[in-house]
Amino acid sequence: MTAGIGLAVRRMGWLSAEADASLVRLSVRLLLPCLVLSGTRRGNWMSDWSALALPPATGFGLTVLGFGISAAAAYWAGPWIGMRTAAQRRTFALCTGMYNYGFVPIPLVTEAFPGDDLTLASLLLHNVGVELAMWTVGLLVLTGHLGKRWWVGVLNPIFIAILLSVGLKLTGSWAYVPGWAIRTIDLLGGCAIPLSLLLTGATVSDIWPEAELRRGWRTVSAACVLRLGLLPLLMILTGRLLHVNQSLDRVLAIQAAMPAAMFPIVLSRHYGGDAITAVRVVVGTSLVGLITMPLWLLLGLTF
Repeated sequence: MTAGIGLAVRRMGWLSAEADASLVRLSVRLLLPCLVLSGTRRGNWMSDWSALALPPATGFGLTVLGFGISAAAAYWAGPWIGMRTAAQRRTFALCTGMYNYGFVPIPLVTEAFPGDDLTLASLLLHNVGVELAMWTVGLLVLTGHLGKRWWVGVLNPIFIAILLSVGLKLTGSWAYVPGWAIRTIDLLGGCAIPLSLLLTGATVSDIWPEAELRRGWRTVSAACVLRLGLLPLLMILTGRLLHVNQSLDRVLAIQAAMPAAMFPIVLSRHYGGDAITAVRVVVGTSLVGLITMPLWLLLGLTF
């Protein structure tokens, strides 16, 4: 609903495209790191080392698996699913392999499991692995090389906030943080999700005309089969096989239901991919995902 409002206010001109860059910087550099600090401060989620190590490991491994399966499909079936150039195939592999791991799952977890600090912490740690996979293997898939400053993407403010929070947890230093500072972090973190969802809706409004879904229906269909069909099944089965704790099970079930992430559109434009293919994958899986997400959530959380 909040993302829909973001789409509406963009159409009405209340949220201009010129404001996006500053709002994204505000969200990524301040609000989301505060959400990470606020969400990981509470709860005894570091009592078991598996709760610290397994979420990022599964995030990395499942994302790389998604890249591999999508790349194989693009290579073997490229001409039949609307991709004839290397840039199109590489972009398809990146975008289909990446799921929307942040903007949608975080509010889902906070709404579906209120007060469950362990599940939120597992989600945020899981996303560290996804980020690392995107900025290493993802860039290799898209460009064939890492680039000179790939590590800048990994060492982003959200990643640094997670490292800081883990350090404060390990040393017990949260007890020495002043109450006013904690209240400020909690208030700023509470702004992150609404703003992120508004920006998501506004972005969908912007990229919709570029998608040309009718012309790219074969690409969209292939992306939906993989991103909303095969890959969610593999993620849920992974959670079932691991079954380390309930929080990681919940995280994998929620992440499995997600459509393609939006940020790879930016990567494809910046690193020489095919922007049209990226937009088709993201818009197509997001629309079909409105139907499949509840089904996968029900199946994953039950199974």
